[in-house]
Amino acid sequence: MSIRRIGRWFGIFLLITAPLLSHAGDFSVSPIHVHLSQQHPIAAEILTNLQDTPLTVQATAEDWSQKQGKNITPATDDLIISPPLFKIPPHGQQIIRVGLRTPFPIQKEGTYRLILHEVPPPFNPKHTAVQVVLKMILPVFVAPKAAVPQAHLDLSAQATAHAIALKISNTGNQHAEITGIALFSDHHPVARKNLLLYVLPASHMDIPLPIQHGDTWIGKSLSVQIITPQREKPIDASVVVTAP
Repeated sequence: MSIRRIGRWFGIFLLITAPLLSHAGDFSVSPIHVHLSQQHPIAAEILTNLQDTPLTVQATAEDWSQKQGKNITPATDDLIISPPLFKIPPHGQQIIRVGLRTPFPIQKEGTYRLILHEVPPPFNPKHTAVQVVLKMILPVFVAPKAAVPQAHLDLSAQATAHAIALKISNTGNQHAEITGIALFSDHHPVARKNLLLYVLPASHMDIPLPIQHGDTWIGKSLSVQIITPQREKPIDASVVVTAP
């Protein structure tokens, strides 16, 4: 997808996730996850300028945690990013390197976000239309040095008249990446949802699945299938639906 520049600047925030090489308007980045470990303490990201004019990009970092089902992302200087500000010529490329400034975590995976901001050129008062600024957000995962990283998911579900809310808790020490969820009753589909969601270690996320007369499932058991690119096969589980 290409997003054309046309005048005054507004922000579009794109969370880059699924494909191996993701395009976000006027530039692309690969890979779309950053993985750091003691064995590989430096990661390289390749940015490609897809447009016919120079592109200036600023790279910053955020700490990433989850509390009460919400993402918490304050700015941080825990990551070393080089270079933090650069210009890419038309159809050119730039390699940026990412490392950890602090000691590696011991037991639990560290989680951050790498933010790639497009820096707009000086405002031209002769242009009256809207010009688009892009912002890419890439997850950064830091492997613990004294434990084997592994996600472990626990499920619970509550029903209302219009939805079943699935709570996914990660009691493991590694993130879980979820791209789809399906509910079944005796192998018959009840609800299905495609999504892109991360559940960080020692955190939970709530996923509403719209369904008419959802409260009729209270007290009943449903089969749950979780799709994750981290495994070759879906995760199969079961859950008893409760009232709110």
